[in-house]
Amino acid sequence: MAKRDKNKNKPISPTEGEILHIKIGGGSFHFKGKIIKPKQTFLADPDEIPKGFRDIVKPIEDKPENRKKPKVPAVPTYKKVKIEKGDKKGKWNVVNSDGKVLNEKPLNEKDADALIETFS
Repeated sequence: MAKRDKNKNKPISPTEGEILHIKIGGGSFHFKGKIIKPKQTFLADPDEIPKGFRDIVKPIEDKPENRKKPKVPAVPTYKKVKIEKGDKKGKWNVVNSDGKVLNEKPLNEKDADALIETFS
């Protein structure tokens, strides 16, 4: 969900290097042609804020390089496993990367390949 500017309720999208800041204290702050009022949030690259104003403008987020990157879920893999014991010997099970059997009944090799193909 996009963050929203508290004063204007419009979605704001950060560009490369920008993080969310808040203006603290009284008075207004002129920044990039905009007037930032007290307690207003805005996006800015931390290096673009003049050093003299860094005491009245505080970052709300970490710098982009300090942010934790979201975990990318592992892509599940599927394989067929030949049954070596019992009365189902010579049949196949399709298992996922966690080792869970996905078919209800043992399959012949052709059907196991077809089942794997449906998951891909």
